Amino acid sequence: EEYLLLKLFQRSIHEELAGVISLSEFIMGKFTFINLLMQYGRGAKERRYLKDLLGAVINDTVNDDNQRGIMNIETDPIKIYRSVINEEETRTGIQSTRPLDVTFNEALADQETLALFIKHLQSLRTLTDRFLYAITSMPQRMPFGIRYTAREMFRGLQVKFPGESGDSLAKVVLHMIYYRYLQPAVVAPETYDVVDSVIGPCARKNLSEVSKMLNQITVGRLFADDNPYLVPLNEYVCQATDTFINWFYTLVDVEDAEIHFAVDEYLDHTVSTKPVIYISPNEIYLTHSLVAQDLDLIAPSRDDPLKVLLLELGPAPSAASAELDHARAGEIALPLQNKLTVKLDPEADVKALWLKTKRYVLAMLKVQPGLTLMDAFLAPVTVEHELEWARIVAAEIESERTRKGHSPLISSSDQNHGSHTLEDVHSLSFQELKARTLENVLALEKRGKLDREDNYQGILDSLANDILQRNRKRIQRRIDSSVLVNTLLNLKDKQKYLEDQEAQYHSYISDSMAAMQKKGGNKKRFIMPFTPQWHHLRTLEKQGRKPKFGSYKYSAQRLYEKGILLAAKDFSPKQFDKLFVIISCDEVGIFKLELRFMDRLVMGSNSNSNAPATTTAASSSNHKDGIDELRMEDLLEDQFSGKQSLNLDTLKLNLNLLLHLINRKFYV
Repeated sequence: EEYLLLKLFQRSIHEELAGVISLSEFIMGKFTFINLLMQYGRGAKERRYLKDLLGAVINDTVNDDNQRGIMNIETDPIKIYRSVINEEETRTGIQSTRPLDVTFNEALADQETLALFIKHLQSLRTLTDRFLYAITSMPQRMPFGIRYTAREMFRGLQVKFPGESGDSLAKVVLHMIYYRYLQPAVVAPETYDVVDSVIGPCARKNLSEVSKMLNQITVGRLFADDNPYLVPLNEYVCQATDTFINWFYTLVDVEDAEIHFAVDEYLDHTVSTKPVIYISPNEIYLTHSLVAQDLDLIAPSRDDPLKVLLLELGPAPSAASAELDHARAGEIALPLQNKLTVKLDPEADVKALWLKTKRYVLAMLKVQPGLTLMDAFLAPVTVEHELEWARIVAAEIESERTRKGHSPLISSSDQNHGSHTLEDVHSLSFQELKARTLENVLALEKRGKLDREDNYQGILDSLANDILQRNRKRIQRRIDSSVLVNTLLNLKDKQKYLEDQEAQYHSYISDSMAAMQKKGGNKKRFIMPFTPQWHHLRTLEKQGRKPKFGSYKYSAQRLYEKGILLAAKDFSPKQFDKLFVIISCDEVGIFKLELRFMDRLVMGSNSNSNAPATTTAASSSNHKDGIDELRMEDLLEDQFSGKQSLNLDTLKLNLNLLLHLINRKFYV
């Protein structure tokens, strides 16, 4: 099956290339074989290779973050500059004197930003180098299918664009293999079972930065004005590109699929058991219908085998009712038969005769072996031989019937195998079998394929080689089956592990936040009598509405002067002395914020008596009846993503300073 799939890749590549005009068109194209290759790359052995290839370096990267603190390799100076401001404001609770909106050069003029920028570039190069070494260290271990597909793309491009240099074409294919196969495992390693641990947001950001570098290296393009901050790494990109190209040439130095899988177009004639696929009737009818719609494009020739088959079948059936459609949805076992024999070369008849003779010889030697094939032919046939042959035939028929008993469709549709395949030796007597075998051997001798001088040893050598190949394939299938079973079990274990980890994580976070808030909320704070805060708490106590973890009333003027409040909708700073902001917390990690003017609740544009709670895109806060509900995890996520301000329905706040205020009042 893998051989046939790879041949489909090969044919698709050359068909798609036939319609390509330029190399850039191929690079930007969305081809069928690319989608197939992406699915193929998610197979069991392909994923196992990715784990062997990248598991160690990604685990080291993640563990470094966990053990030594989060390693940040952000390389955009403006983002680094803003992170410095975030850290300063969150730590001190005072608005930074640095201007927020700066250019690339202005950000690098800041000494703290420049030092971090240089450090991050060095870390990025070191980490990229580790990934580059891991990827290029074992090209021979990459799955054959990926290497073969890369080879076919490279060869196809060489034929299509003979004027392009080999290195230029190598970069195109190299980028495609990296981008479609390796990169997904770099940026989302847990999805491909490369790592077992959960990747944190900072580690994922670092992997994304490394992937960006590797992508640039595979393309062989230097950084320019679109990424000016990475221009210092251009010399490294050139060196790494040469390393990648050398690795690529080793990668595509691979044998043909026919040699690797030891198959040819006559493989199905060498086995008595026909291949079986499992498919639903609805899928068959849908495929029939889709092919029939574009038959003239798919099979333009009148004598095309596909057109002959579809004309013989007629139109695809359609479901007359939902019940019938549902009944046809179940899978059935469908044996594959070669209805049309197409002679692809002048030796087709000889090859078919050779395969038929090998089958006859193998059957004959089960009953009457000899020191040589000539000895077996010269030995007389006795009644005992006929009885032994009858016993062997009966045993094989019973074995076949037992196998087919698991699928009624196979037993019912397999009745006419003889009309489309080699003659069934089970219908012959042993005397007839031996006579036909000798007749075929003599015919092969006449055509120069066998030699009487060595007692027709050539056909025995071919049989011995087939047996060795069959044993190799059987062992490989057993290994692959075991790998698939273990992979499924590991996936189930991993699913349970991740679910447990998620539950423990949420439980730990909830308990920690509850403990922190309980500690902060129970702390007795001195409140100056007759202040707005004192009156605020007395009012809440009288009304029985005092929040569990505290409530604080601030003058908008005070918050504005501290830089926490940036703007209030429909109010000018001159009115802030009559405007109050109340922050309260009655549930762990959930903070309610309301705006009052002259002791009356200010209703926002999204607030009315009948309106449901809404979520604003900017702040991820719920707003209902004039009260904004903020969640600590949302605030921290906004801060991590680099947001400087929080836009609520009625207020605009400095995110860093707001977090500092919340931490100081509710957690410390």
